Amino acid sequence: MENIFSKRQNLILDMLEGQEGLPVTEISTRLALSVVTIRTELRFLETKGLIYRSNGKVYNNLNVPMQFRFKKKLKEKNAIAKKAATLIDDNDSIMICQGSTAALVPTFLTNKIGIKIVTNSFQTLEVCKNTSNFEINFIGGKYYPLLDANVGANAIEQVNNYFVDVLFIGADGVSSDFGVSTAMEENSQLLRKMSQNASKTILLVDSTKIGIKALFKILSLTELSTIVSDSNCPKSFINEANKQGVEVIIAEI
Repeated sequence: MENIFSKRQNLILDMLEGQEGLPVTEISTRLALSVVTIRTELRFLETKGLIYRSNGKVYNNLNVPMQFRFKKKLKEKNAIAKKAATLIDDNDSIMICQGSTAALVPTFLTNKIGIKIVTNSFQTLEVCKNTSNFEINFIGGKYYPLLDANVGANAIEQVNNYFVDVLFIGADGVSSDFGVSTAMEENSQLLRKMSQNASKTILLVDSTKIGIKALFKILSLTELSTIVSDSNCPKSFINEANKQGVEVIIAEI
């Protein structure tokens, strides 16, 4: 794939590789560039879903373990997952991809009966394992520690063995023109296959992901049936999604 990033942006990504976050000032010093210049480059990389900033540090998004992502914006994620669970009926079959918000959905399905869950996510498996009223089917494949999930060709092949009523997916970004996107190519391939094998695809994203275009496209907006987000979701995005035939449901926080 053609490298679309500048030399400066690649140097920043290389510097963050394997690190548990670096201060902006350290990146500035090591590259002998001003903090203002570094922040400009970081904003671009952030729009691609490749980095994020928190408490004065910069993190490579591809190096952030799922266990850490699970703790970010937990209030919003719980609200979104709870609202998403209201879209499920007794005896529904659902597929849940890797993702910190999607993994929370089964927490709010314990009052349902006959729920069948298909997932590649160990986080989802952890949430489900102590609940006896779920039938769980686990997708194997190549284990990817940062996602805490199985991906790759074998996982994609196994998805072909299932067809479900509802797929819940997450993403690094979603925009009205580019659609749903992720920073990880293997993730995009698997999620596309999952969506093909579901009657409905429901995107679960907090409002910070709205307007972001990550590196790899997963789906067009029109391939979604519903988006569930939090109350900070921009009205302009809601209106544009509605124009494209996609329902947007807001979880109050």
